[in-house]
Amino acid sequence: MFDYLNKILFKTKTPDTSTIDEVKEFQPYLIQRWCSMYSPQVSDLVNQTSNRVWPVLDNNTMWFNYLHGVVPGCKFKRLNYIKKKKDTEATTTNKQSIKIVANHLEISVREVNQYIELFNLKIPNEKKHSTQD
Repeated sequence: MFDYLNKILFKTKTPDTSTIDEVKEFQPYLIQRWCSMYSPQVSDLVNQTSNRVWPVLDNNTMWFNYLHGVVPGCKFKRLNYIKKKKDTEATTTNKQSIKIVANHLEISVREVNQYIELFNLKIPNEKKHSTQD
């Protein structure tokens, strides 16, 4: 897949597309996704154009030729895949507290997060204490 991505983004001379239909690693969706990670401009270009022409492109050769022609030649740079950050224990506890507040006030978690940002609020973490009667 990355060979095809390099040919699309960094413009090799006369790419060989004779075996592209038999190759399982060429997935138009993934190629477009990786192209969009190059820069916001390429992302916008791919999204705006491929959303209009996707019904006409039947096979992988057509997709490759289309993307090779539409995406301008770019300077080589390493593409970093954006990974989701793992939650720490503090953020997990904070998310649980926000969810409790949202349920109590009968609003969405998104709204609680907006209020926290807007008013610079701090949500105390709920600690359960055992009470003796």
